[in-house]
Amino acid sequence: MHLESEIAFHQHAPELTWQVVRTTPDKFAEYAHPPHPATDPLHFFLTSIHRLKPRRIYELGAGAGELTTRLAMVGYEMTAVELSPDLLGLAQRRAKLDGVDGSHKVCSW
Repeated sequence: MHLESEIAFHQHAPELTWQVVRTTPDKFAEYAHPPHPATDPLHFFLTSIHRLKPRRIYELGAGAGELTTRLAMVGYEMTAVELSPDLLGLAQRRAKLDGVDGSHKVCSW
């Protein structure tokens, strides 16, 4: 796939219509200590991450940065890659609202 077509696709991503707001403390708690239901893919992933205990995580296709900022807030060093400049802007705004922007050297873009 060509880079231009990938960027064009992401210009119509549903995330672009979302309002970026500060993540609530209960959502951070969910990411720090997931409830562990085996049928929920997100919680299965979070349980696996916490079991492996990596120090640094690279997220490719970070979108609006929800996963990136939440994992950064619970202690992981995150590096996110996103092709869409619009989505990258949303992710950076979310990181700033959640207090894990690049100035804290926890989350980089």
